[in-house]
Amino acid sequence: MGKIDEAINYQKTGIEIREKIVDKPGLVIANLNLGQLYLLKKEPTLAKQYLNAAVVYAEQTENNKLIASAYAGMSTYEIIGTKNYKNALQWQTKAISLYEKIDDKQSLSRLYVSAGNLANNLSDTTTSISYYNKAL
Repeated sequence: MGKIDEAINYQKTGIEIREKIVDKPGLVIANLNLGQLYLLKKEPTLAKQYLNAAVVYAEQTENNKLIASAYAGMSTYEIIGTKNYKNALQWQTKAISLYEKIDDKQSLSRLYVSAGNLANNLSDTTTSISYYNKAL
């Protein structure tokens, strides 16, 4: 068994425990981790399943940082799993809005650059430049 498979097993065990104790923030993080691991394994169907679960749990927490992280995770899925840059940008825009509310400058800087790249891939120069300028 490889390191990624081992990590997947640990995360699944974590999910089982978190479900028993109803730890929704922990479920968000574990599902995000599993989604990312399945993206690394090039298994987009499983990645999407866990990333969707992360969004559902995150939205139940009313924790903007967790919700934004889940939205960013779905954006990553759209970039890597489907190469649907339009959907990826929509998820990132939702994440950016929440990170702006909580003034998370580090996450915003990273997402502004990424959103600029996505807009550039969609040939939307105006939006791309706007995001790049915000990252400065």
